[in-house]
Formats: sequence, structure tokens, C-alpha cells
Amino acid sequence: MLRTAGWLSFLSVLLSVPVILYAQPAPPGPEASFAHALALHSDGFYTQAAQAFAQFRSIYPNDTRTAEALFYEAEARLALGQTDEAAALLRLFAARYPTHPLVYEAQLALGKYFFDMGQYEQARQAFRQALRPGVPDAQAARALFWMAEAAQRLARPSEAMGYYRRLADTYPHTRLAPQALLALAYTQVETGAYDEAARTFEVLAARYPNAPEARHLGLALAQVYYELGDYRRTIEEVERRLPDLHGQARQQAWLLLAESYNQLRDSENAIVYYRRVLENPASPYYRQALYGLAWNYYFEGVYQWAADHFQQVREGQRDTLAMKATYYEAVCRKLAHEPQQALELFKTVVLEWPDSPLAPHAQFERALLLYEMRRWEAAHDAFDFLVRTYADSELLGDALRMRGYTAIALGRFDEALESFDRAIALQAASPRLRTEIAFQKAWLHYRQQNYAAASSAFMELYQQDPRGPKAGDALFWAAESFYQLDQLERAEALFQEYLRHFPNGAHVEAAHYALGWVYFRQQRYEAAIQSFQRFLQAYRRADEAIPYRLDALLRLADSYYALKRYPEAIRYYQQAATEGASDYARYQIGQAYYNAGNYEEALRTFNQLLAEHPESTWREEALYQIGYIHFLNQEYDQAIAAYRRLIELAPDDPLAAKAQYGIGDALFNAGRLEAAINAYKRVLERYPRSPFVADAATSIHFALIAAGKEARAEALIDSFATAYPNTRIVDELRFRRAEALYRSGRSEEAMQALETFVRGDHAPDLMGEALYYLATLYMEQELYDQAERTLQQLLATYAEHPRVPEAWLLLGAAQLKQERYEAALQSYQRLVTLAAQRSDLMARAFYGQIVALLELGRLDEARQVLTQAQTHFAANALPPVLLLAHARLADAAGQFDEAERLYRRVVSRAQDETGAEALYRLGALLLRRGDPHRAIEELSRLPTLFPGYAEWLARGYLTQARAFLTLGQRGEAARLYELVIAEFPNTSFARIAAQEKATL
Repeated sequence: MLRTAGWLSFLSVLLSVPVILYAQPAPPGPEASFAHALALHSDGFYTQAAQAFAQFRSIYPNDTRTAEALFYEAEARLALGQTDEAAALLRLFAARYPTHPLVYEAQLALGKYFFDMGQYEQARQAFRQALRPGVPDAQAARALFWMAEAAQRLARPSEAMGYYRRLADTYPHTRLAPQALLALAYTQVETGAYDEAARTFEVLAARYPNAPEARHLGLALAQVYYELGDYRRTIEEVERRLPDLHGQARQQAWLLLAESYNQLRDSENAIVYYRRVLENPASPYYRQALYGLAWNYYFEGVYQWAADHFQQVREGQRDTLAMKATYYEAVCRKLAHEPQQALELFKTVVLEWPDSPLAPHAQFERALLLYEMRRWEAAHDAFDFLVRTYADSELLGDALRMRGYTAIALGRFDEALESFDRAIALQAASPRLRTEIAFQKAWLHYRQQNYAAASSAFMELYQQDPRGPKAGDALFWAAESFYQLDQLERAEALFQEYLRHFPNGAHVEAAHYALGWVYFRQQRYEAAIQSFQRFLQAYRRADEAIPYRLDALLRLADSYYALKRYPEAIRYYQQAATEGASDYARYQIGQAYYNAGNYEEALRTFNQLLAEHPESTWREEALYQIGYIHFLNQEYDQAIAAYRRLIELAPDDPLAAKAQYGIGDALFNAGRLEAAINAYKRVLERYPRSPFVADAATSIHFALIAAGKEARAEALIDSFATAYPNTRIVDELRFRRAEALYRSGRSEEAMQALETFVRGDHAPDLMGEALYYLATLYMEQELYDQAERTLQQLLATYAEHPRVPEAWLLLGAAQLKQERYEAALQSYQRLVTLAAQRSDLMARAFYGQIVALLELGRLDEARQVLTQAQTHFAANALPPVLLLAHARLADAAGQFDEAERLYRRVVSRAQDETGAEALYRLGALLLRRGDPHRAIEELSRLPTLFPGYAEWLARGYLTQARAFLTLGQRGEAARLYELVIAEFPNTSFARIAAQEKATL
């Protein structure tokens, strides 16, 4: 703010005590000679006087007046400007007559000589010599005053103030005391000790109210109050002095009043006194008043008026006030939304006053304005100029930070990092600035999708100061970075930590939203529901650029959908539909109705979607679902119509191939086999690269078989080979023919077809599938050796095929059947390394190992494998096949009650082959324990509960037959043997049944 104090310069006052002499006729003798010399001195004839005093000292060396003669000669030579000679005489006087009354005057005169010669240290020493004991107060005061003046010349203000204070306090009644107080006050002002200056001025006025120094203080004390920021006392002092002020002093008083009122934000009174000054354009305070009035308008927020007044101050001037006015006019132009003028004025400050304190500020403001105007290149150059030109400025750290921001805007990310690193390295940068820049550096990593670096940087920033101003932001974005890295457990922990430590933080809503997504991606839908609901309860923004609320509603509905809680899912999808996500929400509502078995509402919803959003991205999905629901309702013509509409509207959509395949299925189910075959062929012809080619090829063969036209299969394959030579379609048709035979139960024909296929040169994925199917058929035919060789071929030749893990499982089973237990153990061990964690395949691999070890009689090792297996699964989610392993271990160890309990538990939980095996082993255990009735009862459940597992059905029938034999019921046993022979012909089970029946 404007400082108007114009301090008075110090007055150097040399006070002398005149000696009154009277001219008389000079009588002969020493008295007359001395009087004559003194008269010459008094009359100003210093040359003659000096000679006369010298002659007197020479003629009358022992006269009592010789000392005075020496002193006056020195004075005369001082008056003549013969300072060196005078100084020598004064030194001689002080040395020869140390107790003479004039010795004080001699020391003062000598000190004044040194002072005038600019030898202030010698002057100070000389004046100090005058302060010997007995010195009169007046001489002592003069010595202290001049010592203070000498200290001032030596730039020792503290020492000078000590002398002034000592004079005023020790010799308060001397003439120099008020002068000393005045000089002390001014020196305190110059050193910035305004509080002490104010007290000194107050002491001067109180102690010497009638002294000229007190009466003519003018505005000095008021200016001190102003500098102290005590504006009310400033106003009081000015108003007290104002009646005695005139001319320029009065204008200065008005300006000081205006400035004080301005500081007190009393705009009305400030304007009154500024305008009084401005009434006289010739006033030396005119521009200062304009400047102050401009500030007043600035404080009032009238930026246009403020800018105009600053402009008047600067026009035609190049002084400091013009520099300040130019800078603040630029500030006001910016605030008045005149950016181009502001840019030019900031530039003027830098060009016209490059070394001024405001120059770096002007450059920074100019660069910042360019940044706000999104003129990235110009802003970058402006910040760069500041960094290079004003490297010592306090703004360097901020300039580097902003240069980094502009580099980001320009896509120069490496340069941005360099700027941030340099800013952080500045020791002069404040902790706040270093923290802000460290955060921006981490944020830049995040924007570059370098989430690993971002997560580390955000975590380091948070851990350095967990309660700092950026701690919450750093923790949140660290969590978000880990989320982007798919480290969901780490992200979850950090989001939860954020919510615990920053419950009122800026990112609380986003943390709930992000946690919802973490749980959703982990398929922890109950937790996802809770997080999304918390987000929706807290989130109130409607002007969002990204529709977070809508997305949260949809994910909430999706979570209910995944949990098959369809009513809740439908409710939230409907809410989302009303808020903007209409087409996706409508589609999901239709899906929810479909999955809930409400086909009528599903159809209505899908048709509503098509009517309301004919161009929706979900149009094809909706049409397909409409077709499929009609298919399920056996409304085949309506299904075909929906599928055809889909193909017409989007012939190149991925669903078009699926729809074409659906047309074939609808025709097949409608009994229109020839049309179905043509529809399936259409899939092969029009969509040869679609994933439905395989299904279409298989379905063609099924349709031919159903139509009794299997002979056409080879001709169909040949026609495609001619039409599409060297394409995958032909391979698909050949392989799918074998697959169709297999699925139709024609195992012998399927086996022959597959054996022919694998001898050819076909696509690797189909070769792998064919080898796997062939091995499966060999296993069903109990050709275990051939199955093993086929699987070994698959594993050796197609090691990357998706069937490899299943092939290892089947290989282990083939080796167990051949009683090659060590080989089986190794196969199952290999499978453990390939199977996905916590998968059914991994559980079966462990089970296979345990079975192999049991057959080898290595019970302890089998237990160890079970313990190892249990570490891969949650205790409350142990797969049934591992429970079966536990049961078999208990059975082998003779713990029959435990084994029975575990077998029953497996049967109650498993609906696959594991359950079938467990039920068989339960019956076998009961028979071994001598309970044939219960054995028969349990085993009779096999055909009902597990009809599809031939091996365990056959084993069950054989064990039931043996139980009936135990009970003496030979007829029932014979019936069961005949059943095995009839249902499982050409198997080892049939041979065993025949042998045992023969013994009856």
C-alpha cells in the first residue's frame, strides 16, 4: 500500500560558546600583547591573530595566558582552513594542559575537525575524550550529539540511537536534549522501529511542549502511527495538527487521512479526502491521491474504475509509483474481464522495469492469465521466461509447477516431470508447495496410465504426512491406482482406510462408488449392493460430466440380477430407465423377467425397448431374445420372424450368425428338417468365421440323421470342399459329423470317423478336440491303452490346446484303470500345476493323487495330499470330490462310521459323478459291514439320482446282486446280473455279471 511519509533530514547543529572581548589600547608587556591578539581574533583578522598568539607563546612561554593563546591560535587556524595545523595545536593543548577549563572546548573542536574531514571514527574518539569527569553539561551534551552524528555517518544506527538516548536522559535540561529526541525518533523510523519512534515522539511532545522541535513536528508522529498500522490514532493525530497546517503540509495531511480511512475500509471518508487533494492538480500529492483512490475502488470491487485511476497515475511517468500503478492496473483489467489489456500491461512492467520487485510477479500473472485462457504454448513460454530470468524469485517454485501443468496440457509429459522434480528439489519451496507438486507429479503418472508409478507416489505422499493437507487426496488416488492395476484387494483396503480416516473428505462419495465396483468385479455382490446404496444415499450432484449416479444405479441393479434377486433388480433398472439409461435398463428388465420365468413380461419389455429406442445398441440383443422366448414357447414361426428381422436390420452384427443358427433350430424343432439343414448351411456360407460354425455343422449332421439322410453327409462335405477349398468349414463339417455320431450314441461309427479324422491334416484346435473325443470313446470302450496313447499324442503335439488340462485328468484315469498307479500319480501332479486356483479341475487332480496313493498303500502320503489340497479352498467351501477323498481315507483307515457320514454328506451335496461314486461306495461299505439290507436300499437310489453315470450304475447293480446273494435271494441277484449284461454289453461289468451268474 502507498506510504506517503517524507522524512525530514537531520540538521547538524554545531553550537559554540562565544567569548566576549572588548577592544582596548594595548599596553606594552604580556597583558597588552595577549589583549591585542585576542582583539584581532575577535574582529575576524585570523591570520594576524594566529601570528600574534604564536608570537605571544614564543615570548611569554611561562605566562598564565599561554594556554589560552595556544587554544585561540588553534581556533584562528581552524577559521583560516588550516585544519592540519589547528589539529596539531589542539592535540598539543590537550596534552600539555589536561586540566585546563578550555580542554573540553579543545576536544570538541578537534572532534569537529575530524568530523568535517570525514574521519568519523577519529571524530568519535575525540568527542569521547571530551566526556571526561567534570565536563559541564552543555559540553557533554554537544559531545554526545556529535558522537551520535559520527555513528550515523558510519552506518551504525543502533550506536547512534544509544548516544541520542543517553544525551536526552542524562542531560535533559540542555538545549540539545529535544534535538536528540527528535533525531532519535527519526532514526527509529528509518530502522523500522515504529513503536519506539511513536513513544519517542510522544516523550518529546510531553517533555518539551514549547520547544521548536515539538511545536514543528508536523505530521511526523501521525506518519509513525500510520506505519504502525494504528490508523485511528493516525486520524486523531492528523486532525489535532490540521488547524496549524497550511499549503503542502495540509494537502499531505488530507492524503494521510484518506489513506488511513482507506485502510479502515471507510470508503466514504477516504474518497472525501482523496478528492480534496485532487482539487489541486499541481499538488505534489496529486498522483499519490489518484493511486490511493484507485486502491479504494479496488477494495470496493469496482475494478473498471480502479483500473482507470491507476492508468492516470502511470501515464507519462516512469517512476516507482508509475511502475506500481501499471502492475495494479493490469490486475484490475484482468478482474474487469479485459484480459488482452491485462496481458499487455503485465508485459510492460517486465519490459520497462525488469529489475523491480514487481517484475517477476507481473511475469507470473501474465503467464497465469495465458494459462487460464488455455493458450498453452504461450503460457508455457511465459512461465519458462520467469524460470530462466528470475531464478532467485520466491515465485520460482510456483512457476516450475505451472510450467509442468502447461507441459501436461501440451502432452509433454517427460518435461512436466522434469519441472515437478526441479520444483520439489528447491529447498526454498514451502512444504505446502512441495506437497502440492509431489501430488501433481503422482497425478501426472495417473493421467499417463502409469498406475504402478502413480500408486507408489501417492502412497509415499500419504505415508510422509497422514494428516497433511493432501493426505486424503493421496490416499484416495493411491486406492484408485491400485484399482486400475487390478489389485482389487489392495484397492479395497485403501478405500476402506480412506473412509475411516477421512469421513468428511472430498472423496467419500467416490470411495463408496469405487468400493462398489471393487466388490462388483470380485463378484461379491452383497457387498457391492451395500456400497452402491451408500453412494446413492450421499450423492446429490446433478450437473456431473460423468453420470456416476446412473452408473451406480445400474451396477446396483446388476448386482441384484447376479444374485438372481430379480424383483429388486427390476426395481432399480426401472429407476435407472426413468433417469436416462432407458435402453440398457429396459433390456435388463426384460432379461430379469425372462430369467424369472415370466416370458410374457419379458416379451412386452423387449418390444417396448424396440418401440421406444429403434436405434438402440441393444436392439439386436432384444430381437434375439424375442426370438428365443418364442422358440422356448414352441412358437417357431414367430421365433423365425424375430430372427429374420434381426438379420435384415443388422446383417453384419455378431448376433446375426446366432440368429441364423436359431432359425435352423426353430425349423428343426418344427420338424421341417430340410429347411433346417438349409438354414444351418446358411450359417456356414454367410458367416464362416463366426463361433456358430461348429454348432451349425454339428446340427446339419443331427438333422440328416433325424431325417434318415445320413448318406448325404459325405456329399454335403464334398460340395463344401469344392465351393470353399482349403477352408476351415470343411474341417468343421468332417469333425462335427463324428461329434454328431458320438452324441447320437453311435460310438463305433463315431470312433471310426474320429480315427479317420486324426490321420488327416486339419486345424490344430480341431485335431486336439478330435484326439480328446477319441480318447474318451476309447475309455468308454475300456480300451485304456489306446486311450493313453491318444492322450499322449494330444499332449505332445498340441501342448497349448485348451483341452490339455482335461487330457491330463483323463490320462490319469486311464493309468489308474491299467493299475499303473505311479504313472497316474505323476499325471495328476502335473495337472495340479496347470489347473486354475480353486477350480473343480484342481480338486479332481488332488483326488486322483489320493486314489493313486491309496492303491499304492501309501496312506500317510495320501493324507498329506489332502491337507495340501485343503489349503487351496475355503474351509466352508471344500469341493465334494475332496470330501469324497476324505471319506475314502477314513474308509481305508477302518474309520467306517466317519467314512459313512462323509459318503452321505457327499451324496447330499453332489449331483455329478462324484455323488454317484460316493453313493456306490456307501453301499459297498454297508455290505462289507454286514448290512446287506441297507446296502441294497442305498444302492437302489443310484438309477434315480445318477442315471447318467454308467460305470457306477453297473458297479451298483453288481453290488446289489451280491447283497441279495448274502440274503439268499438268488432270484433277485440273477435279475440284476441279467440287467447288467443287457444294459452294459461288451464291458468288463457284463463279463463279471455273466461269470457270477454262472456260479448260481
